[in-house]
Amino acid sequence: MRTNRTRVLGAITAGLAVGALVTACASGSATPSSSSDRDDTVIIGTGATPQTLDPILASDVQTDFTVGGAYDKLIDYDDDGAIVPLVATEWTYNGDATAVTLTLRDDVVFHSGNPLTAADVVYTLDRIASLGIGVSSFLSSYASSTAVDDTTVEIALNGTNTTFVGALSKVYILDSALVSENEGSDQGQAWLATNDAGSGPEAILDPIRDLGGTDGQRT
Repeated sequence: MRTNRTRVLGAITAGLAVGALVTACASGSATPSSSSDRDDTVIIGTGATPQTLDPILASDVQTDFTVGGAYDKLIDYDDDGAIVPLVATEWTYNGDATAVTLTLRDDVVFHSGNPLTAADVVYTLDRIASLGIGVSSFLSSYASSTAVDDTTVEIALNGTNTTFVGALSKVYILDSALVSENEGSDQGQAWLATNDAGSGPEAILDPIRDLGGTDGQRT
């Protein structure tokens, strides 16, 4: 059955091998070590090749679809349009809504084994603001952020904005230590184009740009 499925997906123009690691957040393990682990590997076929696996470009539908399972967000929206907590468990605006304080979970672990802390959130937000591409368009009110401690982030806004927290649904949190090791001269864009620095339930193991044939089609 798995062979047939792979063959069918191989007829699609692009794909991605993704390890479905249900316990990734708890164990920090994302490297298959046995045949049973390989049974958790699936191939996602996409109709078009994503621009990159860098979640900063998750404003692009194809990229968002491809990387969404590999990264965690601070918050998201439910089907009724209400904000629901994910990594951020609480958020509080100051009196004039020019700053937001986030409280984070303390049990999230990146695929690398590094714990997710407030420093990773600050790194991710600052990187988005610095590069000014992709999801940065949703964070125009962002000025700066500070890690008060491992589970508290203070975000300063450049003006009153009572809806800023909603924009955080577009932000996938990066493993700052791992990306920093591979930053190069472009804040990690080249490395993240083909690598995973997330903490989500799926770990990207092997990006595949072409599943066969010069035009991406199998015959």
